[in-house]
This record gives sequence, C-alpha cells and structure tokens, in this order.
Amino acid sequence: ATDTPMWKTEVWGGSFGYDVPHIAVRLKKWKENGKDESAFASATALSQWLYGEYQNKSAPSADMKDLVAAVLKGVPDEPRAKAKKLYEWACEEVQYCAIEIGYGGWVPHAAQDVHSNRYGDCKDKANYLRALLDIAGVKSHPTLIDSHSGLAREFEMPALGANFNHAILAVELPGETLLVDPTERAVPFGQLPPRDQDSTVLAIAPNGAEPGKSPVSTAEDNANDIQLTADVKTDGSATGTFVLRAKGANALGLKQSLLLSEDKPSELVKKWLHMAGLKINSVDKIDAAPFAEAIELKGTFTLRNVLAVVPGSTTLLRMEELMPSNVPVLPDDPRRTPFVRQWLNK
Repeated sequence: ATDTPMWKTEVWGGSFGYDVPHIAVRLKKWKENGKDESAFASATALSQWLYGEYQNKSAPSADMKDLVAAVLKGVPDEPRAKAKKLYEWACEEVQYCAIEIGYGGWVPHAAQDVHSNRYGDCKDKANYLRALLDIAGVKSHPTLIDSHSGLAREFEMPALGANFNHAILAVELPGETLLVDPTERAVPFGQLPPRDQDSTVLAIAPNGAEPGKSPVSTAEDNANDIQLTADVKTDGSATGTFVLRAKGANALGLKQSLLLSEDKPSELVKKWLHMAGLKINSVDKIDAAPFAEAIELKGTFTLRNVLAVVPGSTTLLRMEELMPSNVPVLPDDPRRTPFVRQWLNK
C-alpha cells in the first residue's frame, strides 16, 4: 500500500486495530527442542489441544472436596443453585492475580495451587471453578473469549494468541448452558459484564468446538429509574429526596464502587448522577447486594440552581440541562466505523 492517508479517530468509533486493514500471520511449522511442531489445523483442533492441557491442571484435592461440602451446606440439591453458590464463592474468595510464564499465558495453574493460594488469573479462576463444580456434579467447560471495549474481534485463525484475551466458564445446566465470568465481583450468576457480551468465544471441549458468540443483554436489562422530589426555593436552589434504581450494566459500576471503593456513598452517588451543582446530603438506604440483579439507593440532596432567571421571566431548567448526556452529538458526515458504546472506558 502506498500513499496511505493518516488514520483519523471517529467519535465513539472502533479502535485503530478494528478499523485499518491488517494481515494476520502465524508459523505453519517449527522445531521445539529438536521436535517438529505444526500449527493447529482448525479451531476445533485448538480447542481439543487446550482441553488436554486444562485436564492436566484440574485434579481436585481432598481440601477442595471439603470446601465444596462446606460452601454447599444448606443449598438445595439442584444444579443451578449449587452452581450459583460456587460461582459467587469463587468470585469473592479467589483474588485476581496474573503470573504467566511461557505457556502460562494460555495454560492455567493447577486447580489445587489456586485453591491453596486463593489467587489466579482469568483462566486459573475459570478452571478452578470448573473443578469445584465437577466435585458438586455440575458439568462446565472453560471458554476463551475476546473481552472488548464495545466491539469484539471476529475469529481469524486457530492460533493461541490470535483471537482471545480472556477466559470464562460455560456451565451446563438442565435445558441451558450459561456463560459466567468468575473474575467479576458483582455480576449476577448467569449474566455477563458488557465487555464479554456479543463476543467471539471458543469452548474448550474434549472433542473440540467451533467459535461462537456470547449473548447480548437488552435495553430493558440495563435500565435506570431516577426519581427526584424537591422543593424549589426563590433563589433557584432545590432540596429534596432521591430514589435511584438501576440494573444490569448501569448498576454494575456503581455497585462495584459501593462494595470496593473507599469513597463515601454520597460521593459515589454524586459522580454517578453527574448533575451540575448537585450535593448529596445523605444516603439513607443502600440495597446493593454483591450479586443482586438490581440496586436501589435513597437519600436527600441539594441542587444549587434549577431555575433560569432572566429579566421578566423565570424558567425551570429541563432535565437534560441538569443532567447532560455523556453521548456526544455525532457529525452528519457518513461514518467509516461502527458507533461503539465503550463500556470499559466509562
């Protein structure tokens, strides 16, 4: 290619790697320690090879069996209930820490080591949860995925580093298979964070698998409901109460902050509402359990100015003036790239 024009970023567009033409290359054959090696012939072959590597790292220990018995004490003897409880335990009790040397970028540490250390990266946690579920009699498969910031890559070629940057787990339940991400700390069982949705996936299965797509949530799954009740004073300020309800992706960031951040809830709510001149006086109710599908917060607020006063008239400001949208106005020019709502960056 010659005389290639400069790449220009589009507002809310895909990243450089998704927009420009590129060539994907891999080795077809090579020698490793004097032994002839060859590339995977297909995605199925890649999946099958990885399954063998994961199997070597999945053996349970007596301590793991004791742990499963303790965690599931009092839980109904039903696959979904057991899987949900073990998923939540792994999310909370096994910390994320990536130590990858050589093939460690693609092959997990032994489940017994993850159990003893209580830490691991994405594939360590997925494989460890798989081992716990296996003890409980629930089948599952580690699954490779392209965790993205709004636009997932398509499958290109059967190579270890070509398509995927993350690992989750496919849990087989009666009548359904659920994808879960045990690296998360607040995503309900059976749901995926936005970065894992509509993404290319490859299950790691004994007979191999073909690439697929992860499910996508709907607008209704990610709704907000904000209710403000206020008394407006003659100086244009207002005081009152708020009720904030959110679910899905809209609840996730605030819920994680409430659970993990050292900031006061009032500061977190203020940032989340992003209203000019807003002060949160109190947060009187917080209903935000770690794995709840929705959150609800109630409290009191003061708003500096809700009136626009000009000579001869006083106008109540509109909601879009008090709470401006964080989605920019797009130019009228035809787009070159898809419009991408980049959840990871917001």
